[in-house]
Amino acid sequence: VSGTLRETLGSDFVLPSPATGYRNSLGRFDYSGAVLPQGENQYSERVITIDQNHPLGVCQNPNDSVNWTQIKDAVLGIGGNLLQNGIYHIGQEDIPCNLIIDEAIFFGNGLDSSENGSGLFIIEGDLIVNDDITYIASPIDVVTQLASVGWIVKGSVTIDSGVTQMVGAYTVIGCDSGVVANCQGAPLLHDGTFDTGSGGNQLEVRGLVLAKRIILDRNFADPVVGSEVIFNDGRLHANPPPALVDISRTIPLISSVRP
Repeated sequence: VSGTLRETLGSDFVLPSPATGYRNSLGRFDYSGAVLPQGENQYSERVITIDQNHPLGVCQNPNDSVNWTQIKDAVLGIGGNLLQNGIYHIGQEDIPCNLIIDEAIFFGNGLDSSENGSGLFIIEGDLIVNDDITYIASPIDVVTQLASVGWIVKGSVTIDSGVTQMVGAYTVIGCDSGVVANCQGAPLLHDGTFDTGSGGNQLEVRGLVLAKRIILDRNFADPVVGSEVIFNDGRLHANPPPALVDISRTIPLISSVRP
């Protein structure tokens, strides 16, 4: 599939947003509860906020950007790859901050039943993907060990043409027009677009994508498979990231069966 795809079936699908209390037909995302600090958060015992108050000194001004390489040790631990059932909040509602994936990310499964492989990123700005995001395959004993990442993006997602693999449940809701700083400034329009970029590389997304607008503009040449392929890999159902359990229950799980 290539080119811009716009199709409406029946009534318009409304994404969760501040105006709807982050609720739609798929359920409710408790934004206010999910961004509460560690110790007050009912969804996770591990909450890390990367904002103007973090010791890293990033995200100081509205629409600043932070690189993944700057924050990865704070998120995953030095040399780590486990999401630890954590919530990772980038920026603040009134001081939005964009996250740039500037090197490949490999999320891993838990090593034993005590380690949870799920995690949720809440980005108060844009997600700019310049390298692959993938899972590491390894055996598990219980389903909570399974790596499963969610991305709540209060801006847009733009993907470099060289990126070929992405994973996770992407909910791209755009900026909050009620917060002036959240909808102003460079580098992007923050309008809730998921843009795969152009070029001849195929993009494979394992997870799901919910966005106000999806732009599929790659031109990978193959008579059988599309330029952009999105597989619902079932991880959102199997091991929902913290605060996404309500939505995970209403997303249909589609599987193939033998005739």
